[in-house]
Amino acid sequence: MLSEDEEFVTRGKNSRIDYQRDFFTYRQMLNTLKDTPYINELYLFYNGKVFAGMPSVKSAIEAGEEYTGSIAEALLAIRLADSDAGTGTYHILFR
Repeated sequence: MLSEDEEFVTRGKNSRIDYQRDFFTYRQMLNTLKDTPYINELYLFYNGKVFAGMPSVKSAIEAGEEYTGSIAEALLAIRLADSDAGTGTYHILFR
């Protein structure tokens, strides 16, 4: 959120942050610690402070907004990244 990179690619152009490695690390931590008090508090913090005021996907769908394409695109990027993990082939995780 605070880097000087303008897009999320495998490695940040300006920051050189390895976004793909970080993504898998964070996802593994969230899955490993799922339903623990720490992770529940982490979600509460992000939902209440970082994403405060932003509509949820559920409320957007109920309001008739179309997010299906974006969600499908993000899920496909995650699946592609998973299938290529460790092969030396990397895909853009987010656009």
